[in-house]
Amino acid sequence: MTSSKAPWIFSILVVAGSAGMGYYLTENMSETRTELRETKNKLATHKRRASAELARTKQKAAREKARLLKKEQEAKLMTERLKEALGEAGGRLSSKDGALTLELVDKVLFRFGEAELTDNGKRVLLNVGNALQDFPDKQVWIQGHTDDVPVSKNNENFKSNWELSATRAVNVVHFLQDEAGVDPSRLAAVAFSKYRPVSKKNRKRNRRIEIVLAPSDVSVSRKK
Repeated sequence: MTSSKAPWIFSILVVAGSAGMGYYLTENMSETRTELRETKNKLATHKRRASAELARTKQKAAREKARLLKKEQEAKLMTERLKEALGEAGGRLSSKDGALTLELVDKVLFRFGEAELTDNGKRVLLNVGNALQDFPDKQVWIQGHTDDVPVSKNNENFKSNWELSATRAVNVVHFLQDEAGVDPSRLAAVAFSKYRPVSKKNRKRNRRIEIVLAPSDVSVSRKK
């Protein structure tokens, strides 16, 4: 190679190399911009999904809060209405898991060891039945309970406390349906005999009728 051609060849190689490098850099930058754009798009998509999920979570929390507030207000209203219905008859009211329980000792409704409603018991249940009409979406479970004193062997009406608690519950159901006009599809009679006491010392409290107002979607097999 002559000395006169060397500078030209060198120049050509430099230009070619520069062009090649420029092309490489241009392609690389183009790929980088594409990757950056795709990354931004993915981040934007994730951000939209996260925002949507957060919005759904907030809406769900708001609905749950509203539902619980409604249940609390409803329980308060039912409590006030039943207290008004009971008047001086007394009774214990408690709320748990969306159900309101009215506990009436047996002497409010029955004579000792009997299952026929007294006149006073009928007056009390008539008032309670009228109050129940204000809450037509509630199930009404009548639960009969006794103490642990065995029924006398000479008792011709009841073989055991099972029969006594069951008959009392059924008689209350009949009265609420026939006299107080409560829809029978809402009613249930349940007997527990002596097996669900509320007091170890006070037998009088264990001899009771419980009227449970429960949401329509709650199973009747409720356990304390």
